[in-house]
Amino acid sequence: MLKSKKQSEYVFFYYDNVLDVNRKVKINVQNKTVEEVLKQIFAGTDNSFVVKDRQIFISKDDKKNGLRTGVTQDGKKMFREK
Repeated sequence: MLKSKKQSEYVFFYYDNVLDVNRKVKINVQNKTVEEVLKQIFAGTDNSFVVKDRQIFISKDDKKNGLRTGVTQDGKKMFREK
């Protein structure tokens, strides 16, 4: 995520426990949208994302109770049914 922030104007929002910080992903893309790149990055994980303007909100699906958790634009925790 650090490189993405440095190379773009996007800002990422997520809680510490939402992302596996030990997981490394290396992709080489050209002429792809941000959504296409994020789909590749999060493929095979329980993460999902929403892109709104230059903000990217990353959430984690809670498979136990069918809820998706994440953050709202004002920084509050959200729960949404899948």
